[in-house]
Amino acid sequence: MNILILTGKFGMGHNAAALAIAQEITANNKDAAINIVDLPQYLFPNLSKYIYGLFNIIAEKCHSIYNLVNRFSEQAKVEIAPPNKIFNKLQMLIDKEQPNLIISTLPLCSQFISAYKKKTNCNIPLATCITDISAHKEWLSPNTEMYFVPTNDIKAELIKSGVGENLVFVTGIPVKLQFKNLNPRTNNINKKNILIMGGGLGLLPDMDKLMTGLQSEENLHITVITGNNQKAFNHLTAKYKDLEIVGFTDKVSEYMQKADIIITKSGGITMFEALHSKTPMVIIEPFLEQERQNALFIEENHIGKVFWKLQKNTIGEIAQLLNNKVEQKKMQNNMNDLANSIAKYQISDVIDQYYLRKMAS
Repeated sequence: MNILILTGKFGMGHNAAALAIAQEITANNKDAAINIVDLPQYLFPNLSKYIYGLFNIIAEKCHSIYNLVNRFSEQAKVEIAPPNKIFNKLQMLIDKEQPNLIISTLPLCSQFISAYKKKTNCNIPLATCITDISAHKEWLSPNTEMYFVPTNDIKAELIKSGVGENLVFVTGIPVKLQFKNLNPRTNNINKKNILIMGGGLGLLPDMDKLMTGLQSEENLHITVITGNNQKAFNHLTAKYKDLEIVGFTDKVSEYMQKADIIITKSGGITMFEALHSKTPMVIIEPFLEQERQNALFIEENHIGKVFWKLQKNTIGEIAQLLNNKVEQKKMQNNMNDLANSIAKYQISDVIDQYYLRKMAS
């Protein structure tokens, strides 16, 4: 089976989900040939770095503009009809890959492939994987055979929007297999551990204020993962000698499971990584619309604490949570219950069952 996974680097969550899906399918189906394609980069090779750069600037510096566009697109969703040049490039890609299935982790990819299928009468099944706790209408496209969604509530929202119940599967947000194969947590009673991760678009707001305040806490080990943000790595390494500063690493699952709490952005992927790791989350000033929706989900399910604004007492409240093992345990139990409630389907199993039904019909 040839599987084409389409994604894009508008933030890192879409691409991370694509990699996790590929890993899961490969682990369960050795005969699957999978190719992941950054569709904006493929379609616009000379412009994609500027497109992504502009997106990052707007997402990081112009939150109100980003959120305004997000809300407008929710209320005035229109079906995208790509120009012929894009159709031709999509045709070239499909002719090259010969996919039996196309999976999209980015709304734009779903919309383009749906339009392509409509225009060409193409019958290659399309699956869309939603990577946030939101059923934003941009994720919905006709000519989609499967939706992989994070929660039962998102499934209900899609059905309410007119999607057939038999097309929607609650899979959670895909995470790498190492997050699903963790050993039981063992809390370190001698030292408190904080993990800080800034997400794909950079570090947290008021990072220096946060670090300075936390360093006053006794018997505390702080690890900061900066990922590919070399500027942040250099700055933190030079300024904070007592911290463990880590750049890009493939051992995030290990760092996460060692931590008593994780201070991070409320991205969908990070949230589900923490969920599998049973690491209570601290979210500071979520500002992008989808991050605010994710933060509400964290708050409502009591699997972490959200600080909608960084205030004078924020550091003290983080310290209280860090020292409150009973509260941490409650959050971990809630995470365990939540993970079990949404672990209804594996994406690889849904795909296998789809093709078994197709062959039988």
